Amino acid sequence: MLPGGAKFDRLSAIAPQLRQSKFALNTLRRVSLVYITPDHIIRVLLPIRSFILDNHKLPNPHLQRLYQCYYELAKWSSRGGRPGFLQIKQAMANEEANMGYILLDALEQEDPRAALVASKYYTWFLYGHIPRTEVILEAIKTSERLGYLDLLSDFLSVKGNIKHVWGHYDIAIHDVTRAKQLYEDLGVQLGVADCMKKLGDLLYLLFRHDEARVLLQDSKTKFEDSGDALGVAQCLQSLGEIFRMQHQNDEAQAFIQDAKAKFAVIGRAVGVAECLMSLGNILCIQHQYDKARASLQDAKTKFEDIGNALGMPQGFYEGWLRA
Repeated sequence: MLPGGAKFDRLSAIAPQLRQSKFALNTLRRVSLVYITPDHIIRVLLPIRSFILDNHKLPNPHLQRLYQCYYELAKWSSRGGRPGFLQIKQAMANEEANMGYILLDALEQEDPRAALVASKYYTWFLYGHIPRTEVILEAIKTSERLGYLDLLSDFLSVKGNIKHVWGHYDIAIHDVTRAKQLYEDLGVQLGVADCMKKLGDLLYLLFRHDEARVLLQDSKTKFEDSGDALGVAQCLQSLGEIFRMQHQNDEAQAFIQDAKAKFAVIGRAVGVAECLMSLGNILCIQHQYDKARASLQDAKTKFEDIGNALGMPQGFYEGWLRA
């Protein structure tokens, strides 16, 4: 069930009931049912794997333990945008094929709610790494079929984020608008505020700046009412970007400085880094090159510490610094 294979030191977590794993592994190797790669990963050839899956289904409780192991891994992997994300990506490199297979298999259970929650966590990891939609599309179908509207609203919101990253803005607006309506029906005000913020960002990209500003101001108010400091900071950041695009640099600088301070208070390193980058861009426009260089260098350092979690292209900041 693990197409990506497994490291030996993971066996105790995957199958704690297996008491003689080293002896079993040696036996399987001797009869060529498994092999070990140079980087110490246990793997099974595809024909053997297919035969075992077709003829020897993994029974409970082994199956449930395997699911639970990957549910926990999915939750751990979702810590995007924080220091240490590079290490998370490296640790997940061998597990991505496994995670996708396990979650899609688990979603076929009679009660897949735990699998749906894990799918949400894993999709957040993919969003900060390499956005893909195989798992989330199946999770959306399952949530709709079973009437899990709380999870469906979350999935639509995340899918909107992914379509945003891909530049499919019309689809993103459709997904986020649908998520917003579900949150309103469920009375989840933070969800409504988050969707309004996302819609504001999307309208900004479509150069509908006045509409975007209204949505972001309303979203900021909702976040303030809910006591969500992160949401407030993100709205301030987006409003600053709108003012910057409209060449109102003083207003933009004030909003982004305010956002940066709030990100720093709550320990949101990626937000601080993004604000430093924006401030550097503004200072460049204002021909304050020494200050711009310092701000962009600071942003570059912080992105490196995070592990370049947002996928900024290598050399992007260096190019700005040279300019």
